[in-house]
Amino acid sequence: MNTLKLILLRHGRTAHNFGLRLTGWGDPDLDELGREQAEAAAQRLVQEFDIETIYSSPLKRARQTAEPLVRLTGHNPHIRDGLKELNFGEVEGLTMEEIREKHPQLFVNNPRMDDPDFTWPGGESRLVFHTRVDKAMWEIIKHEAGKHKTVAVVAHGGSIAGFVAELKTGKPFVWRDFLLDNCQHYVVDVHFEQLPLEREEVKLEVAYTGRLVPLAPDK
Repeated sequence: MNTLKLILLRHGRTAHNFGLRLTGWGDPDLDELGREQAEAAAQRLVQEFDIETIYSSPLKRARQTAEPLVRLTGHNPHIRDGLKELNFGEVEGLTMEEIREKHPQLFVNNPRMDDPDFTWPGGESRLVFHTRVDKAMWEIIKHEAGKHKTVAVVAHGGSIAGFVAELKTGKPFVWRDFLLDNCQHYVVDVHFEQLPLEREEVKLEVAYTGRLVPLAPDK
């Protein structure tokens, strides 16, 4: 049995994270703590793993989190649009209180916002989002299996949580139960016997979760 190890790293903190603002395709930079988290995460990961290649969402908070890994490993990141966070459309950058004020109709009849068909105004549905991320992850797996043994993927809270939720439960829409804090990571072992990969013959196993840097909300 062969194994490809995926290190799924959530980006460091941004001002939007600190302010509890929905951040999807918006593109804030890491804040001071976020940069420190990214540096600490990279230092820890290169001590524990022989990272052979790096993938990243194109959004700045992911690319900036990947930068210390790039510097320490010498591997330039492969950018994948499919790894981006959910598109929140018109509510991008708003707090839940602001959303309730500007879009009260969204909260009529207590809708389930984790429902596969729920779509923020002008955004994308959960189903479209999780399908997009799943496709991007499997493209990485198929490309890297048999080529490298350890791959880092720097992405977003919802992107990673939905993928891991499906691995653990078969339901990406329970992603909240698997949401990482900033700069936490999952390690997913991809077990396969032969190439080319056939998805139904591959076993994916969440090996463990690593908490690298504690949040410091008062900083």
